[in-house]
Amino acid sequence: MSDDVAVTESLEPDQEVVEGATVAEGATVAEAGMSRRTLIILICVAAGVLALLGLALAWYVITGKSPTQIPGLSKEIPPHYSRAIYDVSAPLGVALDEKNDRVYITQSSGDRKVAIFTLDGTRVGNLPTPGNAKVAHMPIYVAVDPLTQDVFVTDRAAAALYQYDSSGNYLRTVIPRGVAKWNPMALCFDTSGLLYVSDVSGKIPVIYQMRTDGEVIRKLGAKDKLSFVNGLVVQSNGTLAVADSNNGRVLIYGASPEAEGGLARGKADAPLGLPRGLAVDDRERLYVVDTVNQIVRVYLPADDGTPIPVYAFSFGGQGTADGAFEYPNGIAVTSRNQLFITDRGNNRVQVWSY
Repeated sequence: MSDDVAVTESLEPDQEVVEGATVAEGATVAEAGMSRRTLIILICVAAGVLALLGLALAWYVITGKSPTQIPGLSKEIPPHYSRAIYDVSAPLGVALDEKNDRVYITQSSGDRKVAIFTLDGTRVGNLPTPGNAKVAHMPIYVAVDPLTQDVFVTDRAAAALYQYDSSGNYLRTVIPRGVAKWNPMALCFDTSGLLYVSDVSGKIPVIYQMRTDGEVIRKLGAKDKLSFVNGLVVQSNGTLAVADSNNGRVLIYGASPEAEGGLARGKADAPLGLPRGLAVDDRERLYVVDTVNQIVRVYLPADDGTPIPVYAFSFGGQGTADGAFEYPNGIAVTSRNQLFITDRGNNRVQVWSY
């Protein structure tokens, strides 16, 4: 038989293999060697697992923190830049209506209108500007009612909150009952259709929880010395996250009208500069647009159930290239966790994906 032809011979049931390993009936030398290699691999894997468990235990004993916070071992992978929507001027706020394939973007320069795009980035028009054409307007933030798909826009210059239907027709100007004068800014909805709006006027800024007809249910933050709230989002557990921008912090509200916790300015693992836009995805990740640091910070719910989120990672950075920001501001997330982020200084809305 030729030397270059490999032959595997069957062994007798009681025949021994190298190093005394007994081979079962019908086994081959190759199979026996494979079993030995498999055993070695399993031993190595088990040793690695034990080493990781030891590291996690040591981390917990020394720091008192969850093993998920060990530097370099985060299971979270940041999103990547996908594309951008242009044909906008100094965009600030962004909201999505996936049911009707719409993206609403407020513009703080140029014609200062709310631009309407499809989700793939095709511009299809603008929301009309209500009232007298001589009145100054500055649309800031926008939100979509999850029940009706009506669109709500805060106008800083006009100190007004406008309501439009899903076709873009102006319906009315919403005023909270019992409030003589206000200046609405940030806004968001919860899944039941309740509206949250920050009021930055007066000496005591507050957040109204209200119905879309103007009925006020309660006021939040009157004792928390809020300063220009630019971001609001209701999390999956029903708590409200608030970007208290000029105080450089994110506050969390539950059943109490006062904050139950949050993220303070200067926190070592993620020092906030000027937090503005907020969003939450279906994995309960909290996104915070940090405008002056030119990044988006991402937080996870705390393992111990406390209202203080745990920092996971950041993405972005200053610049004009794809994936870099010049004063990002607003953020919205799709049901597939695709992120739309207003890049004000670069006159575009960036789209990031996982």
